[in-house]
Amino acid sequence: MQKPLTHHWTFPIESINDGICLGNGRFGVRLWGDGRNLRLTFGRADFWDRRSGVSFREGMSFERIRELLEKKDELELRRLFEVERPEAGQPRRPSVMPVGRLELCVPDGECWSHAELDFETTKVTVFPTGKKVAPVEIVLSRQVPVVAVRAPEIERRWIPSWDLMREGLETISVREPQRFSEGGWFQALPSDAGVGVVPEEREASLRVAVVLADNAEVALERAAEALREAPVDWSTFASQAEADWRTYWDSLPSVDIPNPTLSFHLRYGFFRLGGLTAPDGVAPTLQGPWIEDAGFPAWSSDYHWNINVQMCCWPMFPAGQAGMFEPLIRLLQEWTPRLRENARIFAGVPDGRLLPHATDDIGQAMGGFWSGLVDHGCTTWVATMLFDYWRHTGDITFLRDRAFPFMRGTMQVWETMLEQQADGSWKLPVSVSPEYKGNRPDAWGRDASFQLAAIHRLLRDLRSASEVLGETMEDRWVEIAKGLPLATVGTWKGPETAVVGPKRELRPLALWEGQLLEESHRHHSHLAGIHPFDTLDLGDPDWLSVVDDTFKHLTFHGMGLWAGWALPWAAILHARVGNGATAEWLLELWNRVFVTSGHGQTHDASSLGFTLMGNASIGLKNKPPGPERMQMDQPMGAVAAILEMLMHERGGALRVFAAVPKSWPDVSFRGLHCAGGFIIDAERRHGKTTFIKVHATRAGELQVAEGSTPSKTISLRLDAGETRMLRPDT
Repeated sequence: MQKPLTHHWTFPIESINDGICLGNGRFGVRLWGDGRNLRLTFGRADFWDRRSGVSFREGMSFERIRELLEKKDELELRRLFEVERPEAGQPRRPSVMPVGRLELCVPDGECWSHAELDFETTKVTVFPTGKKVAPVEIVLSRQVPVVAVRAPEIERRWIPSWDLMREGLETISVREPQRFSEGGWFQALPSDAGVGVVPEEREASLRVAVVLADNAEVALERAAEALREAPVDWSTFASQAEADWRTYWDSLPSVDIPNPTLSFHLRYGFFRLGGLTAPDGVAPTLQGPWIEDAGFPAWSSDYHWNINVQMCCWPMFPAGQAGMFEPLIRLLQEWTPRLRENARIFAGVPDGRLLPHATDDIGQAMGGFWSGLVDHGCTTWVATMLFDYWRHTGDITFLRDRAFPFMRGTMQVWETMLEQQADGSWKLPVSVSPEYKGNRPDAWGRDASFQLAAIHRLLRDLRSASEVLGETMEDRWVEIAKGLPLATVGTWKGPETAVVGPKRELRPLALWEGQLLEESHRHHSHLAGIHPFDTLDLGDPDWLSVVDDTFKHLTFHGMGLWAGWALPWAAILHARVGNGATAEWLLELWNRVFVTSGHGQTHDASSLGFTLMGNASIGLKNKPPGPERMQMDQPMGAVAAILEMLMHERGGALRVFAAVPKSWPDVSFRGLHCAGGFIIDAERRHGKTTFIKVHATRAGELQVAEGSTPSKTISLRLDAGETRMLRPDT
């Protein structure tokens, strides 16, 4: 990665979402504040209250669900999936829990002025306005859950979340924390491990450990252990953190693009990725380790498996960070008995896999959202990511022991849901498209394009995996691959009043049979055959025409109900069809509408006029602004979209600079990774590709699109350690 820069934040930082985020993949700190108060909000991605989770129950079979849907028996359907109202003192659903904060207060007459973040060292320096106290320096360890603060003798306030949201915590039977005499506290939970915030003073520096434990005594022991593992003196502590981060920065690709806004989001996004997760960290949740301290996190900071977890993972493979995917692999392995039991109840198969669309960290479902619980596309999407991990790492043991059983079990569930017709073709009689029509009884139909694309991608991966492992591709899978539609296509007459060229009946992708997009929708799942599953052949003129009509249809319905994460995904979709200019301005628009002044991201728009998602208004007294709900899918999706503009795989070929706007005549990158263990460098000068360098970390074949003619490819076979230089436009 090119040398990171120092970035500035100006106080007051009144919203926690505008704060500077430090993290190590499990433990996080957000720095913000106003006036005299500098706030360090602590969070842990693994601090869960797991009460009120939902499991599949006997009777929740696909056959029964189909029967109720076809009979339009809404009452019985809701009874089947309804979740009992929790007893008094119980939460509605599991949630990651808030921890609390430390406040550093300058003397009267002074206030905090600004903060500087050095991306390379990850040290934050916060400056006061006057000279009564020295600047405060803050560094978070990348190895243990400890943050170090070098501060003068200024007032310190230890504030557990109990002090900020007592009523909400009491409502779910959380009791007042035990406070330590030297500062800090232990917050117990009714059924799960609590959290201890334990400080240790060393002259003018302070180290704080934030650990999980069943009681205060164990918390003190674990904090002492973490503090022993961290350097005692400030200089050594800061030097170790800097060395760890230098190793991370050195492992990232170097990118040079002429758009300063996107350059910043790429750099800050890589920084946030390094704090969101780590090989020994926690699989990325919606908010990661940056949990607010005065309220419960939006959507419980859970695992949403129908787009959000995937977006958080998208940058990992091209950035050469496959190790960051390993916490998710471990999570899924731990859940194997639960996923098999879900599949047994739902599909009647003994060794299947079925993953609900939203879960806590032990795989419990988050409520009775029927269309999410039966969306097997979620499981399939995860299966494709497991296969992609193998494609990038070449770990054959992982493919045989972990990925292939998961893929096979996922397909076994689909087999019970599919029906063969009299003519030998296959249909998916009951299917859904994520979040379209929500939980309504009509939120389903035949042959949803999202799920068809997911099945075909899974079958393609199963074929490849079978060849590698010497397994026989099952005859039934071959039949399904041949007889199942790639997508469902509808018909649309187009707008009556706008001039869009010669009038003709358009053929856009449908959500499911008979269901075109009727309104703006945040979830682009019916385009999944373009991305992420890459199952539609854009070299086929018929499919290219369908995709062209689909983008017209999507444009006609607009962005008026999009959430923040919809824009980076849309940018990738445009990049996949070579529309780099639109990909660029979609990311710029995302920056203007969904990114705060402090570079935080909001699920809802920050101002009126773009989308109705959320609560933006012109300031009417009866419609106050909504909360700034942060999600990590957005910045990670933005990083992935920028990398996709530079390089992506489509139709089995690597396409370099295929989505670079004409306004970027000079652009280059070093060290982007692609499937097969290849590392790519490339340069473009004056609108021409000067070179593409391919380095093989293991032996393999690679198809590379040649320069400005993506339909023409160069086939390469390289040995391990071999490097090949291509000069397409010379």
